[in-house]
Amino acid sequence: MRLEIYRSKRRTLSVGIAPDGEGYVVRAPAGLSEEYIKDFIENKKDALAKMRERIIHRQTFFAPYENFEKLSFLGIDYQIVKQNGLKKAVLHENTVYVDGKNAQKQLKNFLRLAAAEILPKLTDECCKKHSLGFRSLAVRSYKGKWGSCSKDIDIVLNYKLAMLEPPLIEYVIIHELCHAFHMDHSKLFWLKLSKYLPEARKLNKKLKIYTPFCRLF
Repeated sequence: MRLEIYRSKRRTLSVGIAPDGEGYVVRAPAGLSEEYIKDFIENKKDALAKMRERIIHRQTFFAPYENFEKLSFLGIDYQIVKQNGLKKAVLHENTVYVDGKNAQKQLKNFLRLAAAEILPKLTDECCKKHSLGFRSLAVRSYKGKWGSCSKDIDIVLNYKLAMLEPPLIEYVIIHELCHAFHMDHSKLFWLKLSKYLPEARKLNKKLKIYTPFCRLF
C-alpha cells in the first residue's frame, strides 16, 4: 500500500484510504515524523482494512452503472444495449436500448421524464397518507444530495431518485417533508421522521450506499 502524506498547520492526524483502494491518504501536522505515522497506521490496520473493503466493494458494485453498462430504474437493473439511430431510450423487458453516440444524454432524458411523472405522484400519496403538506415541488438535478426543503416548504427532489427502489424514494420525500417541522437533523427531527417511518434510520443507512448514483449524468 502506497503512502500519501499531506502536511499542514493542522494539529491532528487523520488517515484514510485512497479512492482506488490501493493507498493510505494521510493528513498530518507539519512536524510529525513518518515513523510515527506508520506506527499509527499499524495500530489502526484492522479498521483501515474494513474501510478499504468497503471502498473496493463500492467500486465493484457501481462500475457497471458508471460505465453505462447497466441502468437502475426504480431499483431494478436493466442491461444497456447501444444501437445506432435511436432517437430516445427505449425500455423493453430487462433491457434499455439507446443510441450508441448519445447514450448518456438519452438515459438522462429517460430518467428526467420518468421522475417528472413519478415523484409528484409519490409526494401527493405520502402527503395524503401522513397528513403532511408542502407549498411547491420541483424536480431538478443534484450531484451530492437527493432533495431539499426550504423554510417555506418548497420541496426540490433529485430526478435521479427514479433510479432507486420505491421505499427509498418515499423515505427521501417524507424526510424532506419533515423539515417543515425541523430545518435541521436534530434529535427532534429524527423523532418526527420516525413517527411516520419507524425504520427511518435503517432506510437512511441504505440510502447512503447509493450516493454515487447522484454523481452520474
